[in-house]
Amino acid sequence: MKKIVLVMAAALSVLFTSCLSMGAAKEPLDQGFFPVGEEPEVYVEITVGPNLIITGIDSGYDLTYKAYPAPVEGFKNKVIPEQEQIFRMAPGVHTVNVIFKSKSQYTLFANTLIVNLEEGNQYKIDYETNANSVVYTCVNTATNESAILDRAALAGKTESVISAFIGAVLNPTMDDVGQTVIQENDDFILITYPGLQFELTDKKTGTTEKGMRTFVTDFSMTSGTVYLCITDITDKDEFLNSDYKNNSKYVLEVTACDRKTVTYTYKKPEDKAGQTVTFNISVKE
Repeated sequence: MKKIVLVMAAALSVLFTSCLSMGAAKEPLDQGFFPVGEEPEVYVEITVGPNLIITGIDSGYDLTYKAYPAPVEGFKNKVIPEQEQIFRMAPGVHTVNVIFKSKSQYTLFANTLIVNLEEGNQYKIDYETNANSVVYTCVNTATNESAILDRAALAGKTESVISAFIGAVLNPTMDDVGQTVIQENDDFILITYPGLQFELTDKKTGTTEKGMRTFVTDFSMTSGTVYLCITDITDKDEFLNSDYKNNSKYVLEVTACDRKTVTYTYKKPEDKAGQTVTFNISVKE
């Protein structure tokens, strides 16, 4: 399963209307493999719904105005807008730039979907219209589960456990925010700073441990783990490139968060594995 390391949805486009008439749909256009000319040993198959043009794959965000959108390099133009497409590519996390253009409606900008395509599955990129907007989707055709990264949750803007944790505990310590987060209970004070640094103080013994920390979640953002590593490293890149998972003294799984409190389940140290600990959350400028 792909992981996301945090060092700190569906996509929407405005819809315009023209006066052209609709035509009959054709057979799906087989675009072959992407990148064109390469055929990976393991691949997934993606169907693209009608009225959609794939303008880029793994090319990053595209914010350019597209009056006459062209397909990604190597893909053929569709016969009519309603024609579906099929293509194949290696599994993994990819960015897919897609734009809506039918005979009667269109959007002016492509939207970038971040998708996780797992080996052995088939997917469909499609859309839904809502008033004057288009919402893009990408689902596993067997389970109907979304393969799109929920960027609102990743930004800490939803009320899921992991998103609430990101919003309350991680986001304030982002370098461009620069705040300090204090997690405290009767026994411990865990202070996290910008730059991935932390201090953990045992109130009973008065001892303080310092080091670097990070947070890892899965693509679906249904689970997340905090790693607290006692180390002399102070550089973020050096720490993230180290074997921090094995070197961390404390490994805590986030099991509950309501933005005011957070509950962890210990994974390390081993003598505390399975135990839970809850902290009150406060933010210091």
